[in-house]
Amino acid sequence: MSRVLVTGASGFVGGALCAALGATGAYTVRAAMRRAGPTPAGATESVLVGDIGAATDWGAALEGVDLVVHAAARAHDLSRSAAEHDGYLETNARGSGRLAAAAARAGVRRLLYLSTIKVNGETSADGAFSASDAPRPRGSYATSKWLGEQSIAEIAAGSALEAV
Repeated sequence: MSRVLVTGASGFVGGALCAALGATGAYTVRAAMRRAGPTPAGATESVLVGDIGAATDWGAALEGVDLVVHAAARAHDLSRSAAEHDGYLETNARGSGRLAAAAARAGVRRLLYLSTIKVNGETSADGAFSASDAPRPRGSYATSKWLGEQSIAEIAAGSALEAV
């Protein structure tokens, strides 16, 4: 049975993902938790990682893991302050890069990164966005998620880690 680590497991998307993955019976689901709390439904293991950033220690969380689903992110803060901009960068860009590098070192086969459509921009005049569109992130959140995508892709390109 494959072991999957889900970041953001106590959030809306991560929690639903833990439940769905657990229900398949094909995965041992490990929930990466920011703070102590109940293990999300569907997860059979949990590990405390604290705040996600450039210094997060992923060692215990990644032990024996085949797949990482990175759903954790800093989002929904509309203060527009310089400190908040740096907070987005710390979690969504530097933290995602730190996770990818640790996953590559730990021998994780695949990292699935949940980014945001906002990387493509705020509007699409010619129809739906597509994977071939040039990124046009606007604002701290979208920019930090785009930088996270780039960091993960760069780490995957130099290792056996497959980034999705």
